[in-house]
Amino acid sequence: MDKKKELRKLLIIPLLACSFLVLGQNKDSKKANSRIEQAFSLMQQGDYERSRDISEDILKNDSTFCFGYVLLGITYANYATDSTLRHNTVERNLIYCLAIDMFEKAIATNEDCTPQANREIKIFSSYLLSKEEIFIGNVEGEVVMVNGWINRKTTFRYKD
Repeated sequence: MDKKKELRKLLIIPLLACSFLVLGQNKDSKKANSRIEQAFSLMQQGDYERSRDISEDILKNDSTFCFGYVLLGITYANYATDSTLRHNTVERNLIYCLAIDMFEKAIATNEDCTPQANREIKIFSSYLLSKEEIFIGNVEGEVVMVNGWINRKTTFRYKD
């Protein structure tokens, strides 16, 4: 198994385990867990847009379900990391910024997500570019748009 697939497995196992613990096993929670598994499967297949759409649908039904934000962050981060895609370095940096936004939103939504979201932030913050690596006019803290199918705003960040 290649390193990228191994990373994906390591990222999703805690997500699923935590969501099962938090949600319990009622009818609605089983449906949410099934949707999480579906979104993760799509992400593994490289269908990041549909994975994102399912994650957002989960959050429409329950905006306090912090693991939906973690899943969104993992989806964006995997899209940026996908070596079959041709991202320029600045675009990839913006996508990692957006992933980190999602992890931070998970923490703000529910403290149950804090341990996993902090792990993800630590992992993907290391993928950010330093000030020396970026030669464009963006300033840390500036709100910028991630174009394409993502079409979301993020806060520009540099590697610490």
